[in-house]
Amino acid sequence: MKIAVLSDTRLPTSANYAGHGLGKQVLAAANGLANKGHSVTLFAGAGSQFAHGPLVIEADEKAFSPFLNTFDVVLDSTHQHLSLIHI
Repeated sequence: MKIAVLSDTRLPTSANYAGHGLGKQVLAAANGLANKGHSVTLFAGAGSQFAHGPLVIEADEKAFSPFLNTFDVVLDSTHQHLSLIHI
């Protein structure tokens, strides 16, 4: 399954960044889905890291929206709730 995982862009989504608890949970979900064999793309802010698939870096969460229709599932953990706006 092709899955988009959307994270907040204000802080890095990285296991090495101590100040972003939600980002660490998003990363754990993305890693877990990738480990189960899914094709996962992480959409996140500058400084983010994702070793299990493509990583799309943007400064604003709204920039993620043009890509979302190409995925089977969207896990939206942004503050903008983009997947609700564009479905």
